[in-house]
Amino acid sequence: MKIFSTYFFIFILCLCAQADDYAHLNRPVMEGVNDLGTYDAIPDKGKGSIDYGQIMESLKIKIFPHTDDRAPHRKDTVLFYVKLKSASVMSLVHQNVILCRSKIIQFNEVDQMNNQIRCVDENKTIPLIALNNPIDFDYTISTQSLSPIQVIRAKHNNNYFYWGSLLIKKETDRLILVNNVNMENYILGVIPGEIYVSWPAETVSTQAVAARSYALYHLAGLSNTFRLFHFDDTTSYQVYIGDILQYKKYQLANGENLTGEDRIKIMEMIDQLPAFFAAIERTKGEIMVLSNYQVFQAYFHASSGGYTANASDLEFGGCIPCQEVLDYCNDDIWNDEFATANLAPLDFWKVTRSKAEIEARLKKSKLIGANHRFDALLLPEDGFNGPPYRTVGGHYSQVPMNISKALQASAGYPFKSAMGLLNIRYEIFKKDDVYTFEGRGYGHSIGMSQWGAYFQGKKMIPYQDILKHYYKDIQIKRF
Repeated sequence: MKIFSTYFFIFILCLCAQADDYAHLNRPVMEGVNDLGTYDAIPDKGKGSIDYGQIMESLKIKIFPHTDDRAPHRKDTVLFYVKLKSASVMSLVHQNVILCRSKIIQFNEVDQMNNQIRCVDENKTIPLIALNNPIDFDYTISTQSLSPIQVIRAKHNNNYFYWGSLLIKKETDRLILVNNVNMENYILGVIPGEIYVSWPAETVSTQAVAARSYALYHLAGLSNTFRLFHFDDTTSYQVYIGDILQYKKYQLANGENLTGEDRIKIMEMIDQLPAFFAAIERTKGEIMVLSNYQVFQAYFHASSGGYTANASDLEFGGCIPCQEVLDYCNDDIWNDEFATANLAPLDFWKVTRSKAEIEARLKKSKLIGANHRFDALLLPEDGFNGPPYRTVGGHYSQVPMNISKALQASAGYPFKSAMGLLNIRYEIFKKDDVYTFEGRGYGHSIGMSQWGAYFQGKKMIPYQDILKHYYKDIQIKRF
């Protein structure tokens, strides 16, 4: 993309009223993450080269622009417009020089010919900022008070608020906005994007420890002083929406189209936030580690449909503790009331694909060659109903098929994505040239099931025990 005269922004989409939607989103496989060494805060256990405590104080989260259509922020169509607002005066600083002080700072014009950007505060236009030196291109926007900064992106009505400072960086041929924030404030902005604020306290605490562990794994593996950011704010990693309390207050004050029912729901949510924050706060600094004190990739997903999957069976690296376990809706764990309640949205689903559509989707996803022909899926009645194709819990780790009259198998998760399925736990039925996939659950089934943790939280099971149910042979440690 070339720098051009247009607009620049930042952030969002309706939240906690939609937190249910976010709890149904897939967590893609993370690749290229380095070995993290040993946990660095346990006496007499040896120390690795990573100071986890230090990096937890300075996370760099890319919050704009969004160039992929990932939830919750979706793709930004206007890449050079951003307006920043705060209740306190903000300072725009470059190389220790204050360029602007204002409660409103707006970047709204890019000069392509001179490779510069114009910054306008509420009273004046300040000098153009050069864009052509990416090494020295490092701008900070911060406040001297406790007020968060609101980030407003073009053509969106939902504009989130962020603690910490904002960094303006140059990434190849465009500007990006990065939130520099400590781990605990980051987690406060993650949990309301992942689950309902009304969920049981034990469930909220469970999600907090899992999210903190997941973030630390990636933060440590990707951290170095030359990176522009550690990760982003979408479901590529974890949903991050900043200060939910300020956002909900903003909705009430600016929601001209809100119905009376909408306002009641928002006010109820605001009333629930103190207990929600308290459930997160009691886990402050807690992460999960292996017996050798290594952090690991603590995957989580929306709903397993009754049985989680073994990470190694599905080629999800970095999560040894993520093994197959019975989940909330199985009679071996719950009584009939919980087993038959079926309150997890999309716990049962059905998808129908014709033979021609399957072939087209396989080719589009490059799971088969462009010149190959899809003949048939090989079904359980054909004898393909166990290892290496299916796990004990019924997840397809490999999907066998005849391609140009030869046996070929696709890894289960890529096949799921190619077919537009909601999970990898399903049965396949065939009638004529039409295949029907009937499945349960939503997501990848690895690690903690959010809806499973919800039901366990309702039964007042301690969050430590919920975590140890989904992540085997782990310890919970506090920095």
